[in-house]
Amino acid sequence: MKHPRRKKLIKPGLQMRLVVVFGCVACAMVLVQAIMLNHTLMNVFRRLPNDGPLILEEWPGILTGSVLVTFALVVPITLGIGILATFKIAGPLYRFEQHFKELIAGRDPGPCRLRKDDELLDLADLITRGIEAVRADQNQTVVDEPDQAEPERRVA
Repeated sequence: MKHPRRKKLIKPGLQMRLVVVFGCVACAMVLVQAIMLNHTLMNVFRRLPNDGPLILEEWPGILTGSVLVTFALVVPITLGIGILATFKIAGPLYRFEQHFKELIAGRDPGPCRLRKDDELLDLADLITRGIEAVRADQNQTVVDEPDQAEPERRVA
């Protein structure tokens, strides 16, 4: 493809579902990390000889603030990376749809081409080879089978 990729979402439904999955994974990772940190530090605080109770009293606010800041940083970054990553999948899927629509309409779109950095390049090549094989088989069948219908003879 000679045209640069547009910055808008190519397949918004698919891309947004994937980005939501990325966001959920990021949230789960932050929560697991917070639980592990809380568990570890609570054990440390309990063993402190003098300041343990003071730190234990302040700890919920510290942990909450830390988790919120982490969410505020990690989730948008993950969503941004997720959107960029989906272009390499959504773009080829969109191109496959357009290619098949052209074929269904009876037009020859040529080989199914993708950008060099896109995913699914092997699938695009397989689609092109499959379409060429079907066309070659159809052409061979037409050549091998002469027209069965004989012209009508009129008796005068």
